[in-house]
Amino acid sequence: MISESSKNHESPDAEIIDSQVHIWLTDRPDRPWIPDPWAGKVASAEKVFRAQLSLSCPAALALDELAVAGVRRAVLAPLMVYGTDVTLEAEAVAEYPDRLSAVAAVDYTRTDLPKHLEELRSQGFRGIRIPGLGWQTFAADGFHNVFAAAGDLGMTVFFNMTHPLPSNVHETFDRFSGVNFVVDQLGLSSAPPIEPLPEEPFAELPLVLPFARHDNVHVKITAAPAYSRATFPFPDIHDAIRILVHAFGAKRIIWASDFTRTNCLYSYTEGLTYLEHVEGLTPVDLARIRGGNIARLLGIWS
Repeated sequence: MISESSKNHESPDAEIIDSQVHIWLTDRPDRPWIPDPWAGKVASAEKVFRAQLSLSCPAALALDELAVAGVRRAVLAPLMVYGTDVTLEAEAVAEYPDRLSAVAAVDYTRTDLPKHLEELRSQGFRGIRIPGLGWQTFAADGFHNVFAAAGDLGMTVFFNMTHPLPSNVHETFDRFSGVNFVVDQLGLSSAPPIEPLPEEPFAELPLVLPFARHDNVHVKITAAPAYSRATFPFPDIHDAIRILVHAFGAKRIIWASDFTRTNCLYSYTEGLTYLEHVEGLTPVDLARIRGGNIARLLGIWS
């Protein structure tokens, strides 16, 4: 049976929710960044990061940017400069409980992990992300503890894919079938303009499609127009969007702007409304993709 909240989330006029927004303050004594947050990044990526983070983007400023496009609510995603310290996100959710939810960065090696996740959930965090998720650790079943703890609390696990993937990925998704996983950035390894746009932006897409057989795996089409070489409405990415929707179904595709990464490429409004030009997406599909799915997964604002 479809609940009333699910019906509301799937209504063509359902509220739009941006499922990935970053906030931060410039490096300062009372809110220091971790040492060398650029470690492991190529020089070109570090240059882009430094330029993007040279000015603060607190929650109020981010919400103002969304409001220009008529978007009122968002899910905050942790930023690497703070490591696993999500105090800034927790404070923002406490200040704007009706407008913000959040995903927390967690240290999977903590001995008090279940208690820690429970505390995070009480602060408004409804999902987790493992910073720099290492696929060697994944291959050795090193994340089973955090997946189990997240599942016990109904928290969604978000992660980026870096291809090639270890052979036990499908087995892990089957083992933790009660945990919802969200694959970020269309399942692609690159995140333009932090990394240069690949010659074939969607060459890795066929590697993502087999995950559609897992009902608990969802795909976040984060900043998808960043993979385009065209102007709005970015027609050269429409096929990729349709392929993902066909494979996973509109109920497992999630829109996100990540606008602080892409505002040098296109406007927030363009990054939101291009989906209305993708042939075959119905009003109900759009409602699910642009808010309904993330609200249902995280259990927020129902």
